[in-house]
Amino acid sequence: MSKFIHSCRNVLAAALIALSAGLYAAPSFADDAEVRAGAGKWDEAFNARDMKALSGFYAKDAVVVPAGGKAVSGPEAIGAFFADLQSKGFADHKIVVEKVLDQGDTRVATGTWQLNGPSDEGSTKQYGGNWVNVLVRTADGWRVLLHTWN
Repeated sequence: MSKFIHSCRNVLAAALIALSAGLYAAPSFADDAEVRAGAGKWDEAFNARDMKALSGFYAKDAVVVPAGGKAVSGPEAIGAFFADLQSKGFADHKIVVEKVLDQGDTRVATGTWQLNGPSDEGSTKQYGGNWVNVLVRTADGWRVLLHTWN
């Protein structure tokens, strides 16, 4: 009978471990077509100089934290920030979404970005780096809550 009890304990322990893993499993990374499509539409709006459309990607309390710059809050200020970049000669933005971490009503998208703009010498230079967006589900769909890059 002790072998039977020992066997039951092992099965029960394995079941509890499996249940715990299911309840507390680390979130999985997944390709998310919706986030990728949104990034493509963001690029289209930026490249078309459509700041109204671009501002629409951001939640009302969104924050953009540019590399080495001052944070900008709110969709209108964010649109003005990107309009100012364009007025300085920056164009041809491209986002590549590499990973999406899905947390239900919050998603974290990471990847790379590139952009053409003026160099110190006056010629056109390609800039790029890493990119992160934190998105939240709203009544109007997914909106960017935090946008940052290096």
